[in-house]
Amino acid sequence: MSVMLMAAMLATGDANVVRCVATKMPKADMARLQQGMIVGVLEGKKPAPATEALVRKARAHAAACQPGTGKADTRAGEIVVTSIAVEALASGLSAKGVDPIAVNRRLSQTPPAVLNAFLARKQTAQVDSFMSGMMNLAGAQKGDTRVQRLMGGYAYNAATLARLFAAKG
Repeated sequence: MSVMLMAAMLATGDANVVRCVATKMPKADMARLQQGMIVGVLEGKKPAPATEALVRKARAHAAACQPGTGKADTRAGEIVVTSIAVEALASGLSAKGVDPIAVNRRLSQTPPAVLNAFLARKQTAQVDSFMSGMMNLAGAQKGDTRVQRLMGGYAYNAATLARLFAAKG
């Protein structure tokens, strides 16, 4: 798990549920889930049924790991699944020569209004400028469709994760 992601989770107290799911879910299932997420992003398609089944399994583990009411905690499930996606996509970006830490830095410096517009998939000048800046972090790879999809998926999931952390309460 990346240092930035762990620090963010520890700061918000959400690391326990993610760690719990990581220990409960078989490593082979976790690897298949991450691979399925990467393939879905690279192909620009909805996750395959097998990947969806693994997502449901991760959410079920999150509900079991979340202390409290005993009810399925939607937020815990979202944090777990989004954390897994962020880690998988960070690995994909690293494999393509893009530094996820630099991407995180750029995300943290982006005004919340721009991130909200990006998450809402709005086409605005600010969102276009934001994504141009993100793609500049890919350097010579910025014209590669696979890198563009990985970057977009990573930025979307990392911003979603930040929003989930902020919504704790």
